[in-house]
Amino acid sequence: MPASSKSDDVLFRELVETILSVDQWSVWHQDANVAVEWAAPAFHLKGLLGIEEGERTWWPYDVSRQRLRKEGSAAIAREFMEGYAKARDAWQKK
Repeated sequence: MPASSKSDDVLFRELVETILSVDQWSVWHQDANVAVEWAAPAFHLKGLLGIEEGERTWWPYDVSRQRLRKEGSAAIAREFMEGYAKARDAWQKK
């Protein structure tokens, strides 16, 4: 895929929209301990691993602007979802 001519902000917004539209997200969204937060200017995503004694534990994911531009939002969203699933599983087993 050739590098995108879209702005970084547009690409990041597309990434977040892609994550929220993944079928797995629909299943996870039924769980009160599942959430994703993002900070567009910093290109940071984080997925909620769980809440314990009122404290939230997050799994951070820094988005590479170069990779996002080169590979597109679908590839980055897939990697985020795979990493988030592994991190949630590990956190729940602790």
